[in-house]
Amino acid sequence: MARIGQLAVTYLDLGEREGAKNSKLITSAPTVALLTTPDDSVEAHVRTGQVFERLMLAATRKSVAVHPMSQILERPDLKRELAEELEITDATPQHLFRLGYAEDDDEETHTPRWPVTTVLR
Repeated sequence: MARIGQLAVTYLDLGEREGAKNSKLITSAPTVALLTTPDDSVEAHVRTGQVFERLMLAATRKSVAVHPMSQILERPDLKRELAEELEITDATPQHLFRLGYAEDDDEETHTPRWPVTTVLR
């Protein structure tokens, strides 16, 4: 987990404040998980998404929070470096995320959304 956190903070250009926030999130997570596939094909990407969706639904049923943190995997050079750091030689890293129990929030908060008319044309 420490290696993943260090890579995220070192290589993601998120600004100092955002980098510190993400570093804290990943190092304080009870579990950091990485989904891998045998190759880096389009089919592997789709299958990874399907597996992650099922995992998120199962976690939600158990009141476990899931937070995707795959920005580091969007750059091929960093994806390779993460695989090397974790000594993954026979698979391709596809999706990085953290799992844990979220603090109860008395106030429901929602992140801003684009209006449907802006997205659909």
